[in-house]
Amino acid sequence: MVTAGGWFNWLRDLPLEVSMTLPDGTRFLGVHASPERDDGPGIGPDTTDAELKTLFAGCTSTFVCVGHTHSPSERHWNGIPIVGLGSVSLFL
Repeated sequence: MVTAGGWFNWLRDLPLEVSMTLPDGTRFLGVHASPERDDGPGIGPDTTDAELKTLFAGCTSTFVCVGHTHSPSERHWNGIPIVGLGSVSLFL
C-alpha cells in the first residue's frame, strides 16, 4: 500500500529526528527507534542503562519521545525523561 499509494518517497525523505525548544524552554527530541536511528531494537523497558548511555551519548535534549517498539513506556536516564508513545493500533 505504501508503494502503490505513492507514500514511499515521502516516508523515505522524513527526517530521522524532530527537535525543538518548547515555549517553557524544554528541549524536545522526537525519534522513531532511538537518536539518529530509525531501526534496531528501539528503547523499551528492557533497555539497560549502559545501552541508554550509548544511545544518548551526545543528547542535549531534556525530554525525549520514542516509538518503534509500539509499547508504551517511561524511562529516565541521566535526568532525561524518555517516553515510549506506544501504538494506537496495537494492544498488548
